[in-house]
Amino acid sequence: MSGLVTVADISNYTGTLTAEQAEGLATAVEHVIVRISLESDELAAVTRQQLAVLRAAGVSVSGYLFPEYDADPATFIVRALGLAGPVRTLWIDVEPPGLPSAAVIQDWIRRAAAVSPVPVGIYTGAWVIWQLPGWEPMDLPLWSADYTNEPPASLAVSYGGWSQAAGIQYRADTVIAGVLCDLSVFDTAALVV
Repeated sequence: MSGLVTVADISNYTGTLTAEQAEGLATAVEHVIVRISLESDELAAVTRQQLAVLRAAGVSVSGYLFPEYDADPATFIVRALGLAGPVRTLWIDVEPPGLPSAAVIQDWIRRAAAVSPVPVGIYTGAWVIWQLPGWEPMDLPLWSADYTNEPPASLAVSYGGWSQAAGIQYRADTVIAGVLCDLSVFDTAALVV
């Protein structure tokens, strides 16, 4: 491991950001992961605004999204990155509700990763994978949800075929510089592209 750094993630629930909030995040965390919301024009506008303000403040950004398993992964990735622009990593969020079988999920993620021009990883938690019989180990980085409220000392995990996560989300609903976010720790190597 290269070292652990603090990362915030935000979504449409955070709302639009001011320049001051983005600058506050830039001083408090090393990276921000923004939800790429394709569900409506209104949510897409929030995503676009958040990313623009963060980039203007010099914040390093990645994106996360909820897949549409009935959509073609290639088309979906093009839409997501068309909205988000350049991001370091694209995290595919695997959590309820409405999850299909492990085979469908994994096939969709593999096809998305094969066409994505940026690295793809998986965001999920042990409690989700345990509910998906037939989950096979995947050679993609893991961003693990493990709400301990305290930053973990290591990124060791033991589920889904992973023994080490790229990052672990440990606290929800935190306010930093007036911004509602969740907090994670990441291996710095996972943030370098």
